[in-house]
Amino acid sequence: MLVNHSQKNTICSALVHKWVEDVSLIQEKNLKNKCNDLQLFYNSSSKFSTLPVRNTQNKKQHNCSLKKVEDVFNRFIETKNRCLLSLLKNLKPKTSSAEPSGEGFFPFNDLPSVCKMTVFSFLKETDKGNCLQVCHEWNELIKSQTLWRAIDLTFMKSSHQSSSKLKSFSNFLDRGNHQVTDIELDFQFIVNNPEEMKRFLESEKCNSVKFITITQQRVPVEQTPDAVYKNRRDQRKSANFLETFVAMFRNLEYLSVPFDWAIHSVKSLSKLTNLKSLVLNKSSTFQNLEQYGLNYLLNALVSLEQLDIEVTLPSGYGFQNFTFESTSLKVLNISRSKGLQVVGLKTPNLVKLILSNNPSFIPLLPNDTSLLPAGECLHSIVKHGAPKLLKMNEVELNYNWRCSLKEDVNLLLSSYCNCVKHLKKLT
Repeated sequence: MLVNHSQKNTICSALVHKWVEDVSLIQEKNLKNKCNDLQLFYNSSSKFSTLPVRNTQNKKQHNCSLKKVEDVFNRFIETKNRCLLSLLKNLKPKTSSAEPSGEGFFPFNDLPSVCKMTVFSFLKETDKGNCLQVCHEWNELIKSQTLWRAIDLTFMKSSHQSSSKLKSFSNFLDRGNHQVTDIELDFQFIVNNPEEMKRFLESEKCNSVKFITITQQRVPVEQTPDAVYKNRRDQRKSANFLETFVAMFRNLEYLSVPFDWAIHSVKSLSKLTNLKSLVLNKSSTFQNLEQYGLNYLLNALVSLEQLDIEVTLPSGYGFQNFTFESTSLKVLNISRSKGLQVVGLKTPNLVKLILSNNPSFIPLLPNDTSLLPAGECLHSIVKHGAPKLLKMNEVELNYNWRCSLKEDVNLLLSSYCNCVKHLKKLT
C-alpha cells in the first residue's frame, strides 16, 4: 500500500494541525509566565509601599509609579484570555482545511505507533527518505530497525548518479546499525557497478542477508554488432559477479535471478547448498537448458524445496523433454516456460506441480499429429514420480486421483499432456 498525493496532503494537514496546537500551548505558557512575573513585580512593589518615605516629592513619585504598575497589571489580567483566543485564532487555520473530516479524511496521527510502522513498511526507500523529514515522530519511527531489514534498490538505474546514491544509502544504514536480511537489486546496475555493489554487499550490514531478488528489465535486443557485443559483455560480467556473489552468501535461503543456464553459471549456483527457494527467470541472452545442467543443479541443491523456472526453448513441433529428480523438492513451477515438457519425475516429496495451461505457451502442432512422437501420459508420470502430490496448478486432487481424475484435471491434461489420449490439434 503506497500513500498517494491526496493521502499525503491529508496526513500533512493533520500533522500541521497538531503542530499548531503545540505552538498555541507554548504561547499560552509564555503568556502565563509573563503574567506570573508581573504579579511578582506588583507584589514586590506593594511591599515597598509599606516602607516609610521621608521625602514628600519622592513619595509622590513612588505612588505614581506604583499606580502605573497596578494599572498595567490589571489591564493585562483583564485582556489575558482575549489575547490567548486571538493568538489561537491567528495560528489555527479554519476547521475545513486544518481539521478535514468526512469520507476523504483519515486521522493518521491518531494511529498507534505499530499501525504507523505497518504503513511505513509498504513505502519504497525513496519515500521513506522523504518521510524522514516530515517531523520528529516520523523520523524516529522510520529509523526503526524493522523497516530496513528488507531494502529495494531497483530504483538505482543510472550508473553515475546511482553510485553516489548507493554510497549515501550505505552510510545511512551504517549510522543506524541496521542489519539487512532481504535485498532486491537491479541486474543492469550490478553489471555497470560491480565494484560498488561488491563493497556494499561485503559490508557488515549485509552479513545476515538470507533473501535476494535480482530483477532485469526486458528490452528488445537489436541484432546489430554493437548490441550483440554489449549483450555478450554483460553476460560475461554477470557470470563473474555470480561467482563473487555466491562466495559472499553461502547461507542464502531464497534467490531470484535471471539465469542463462551456461554450465559455468550452473556450477556457481550449485554452491548455494542452503537454498530453499530458487526462482530462475528468463535471461536476455540465449538460454541453453540441457538435462545435464538441470541434473547437476538439482543434485547439488540438497535443501531446495521450491523451484520456479522460466525458460524459452526452441522446440519446433512439440516440446523439449526433461526429467526432474530431487528428494527435497516440494513445489515445482514451470508455468512460465515455453517449449519445456515434463517426461519424468523422481520427486517423492512433491506436493504441488504448476504447469502451463495457456495455449499460447504450446507450440503449434502440424495438421498430421502422427508426425509427433507420442509421449507417456502426464497422469502416469505424476502417479509414479510424485506420489504425495496434492495440487496440480490450482486444482485440488481427490484422494483417489491415482485411479481416476476429475473433469477439471482431465481438462488441464488435455491442454498440456503430449500423449495420444490428450493430444489435440489447436485451431
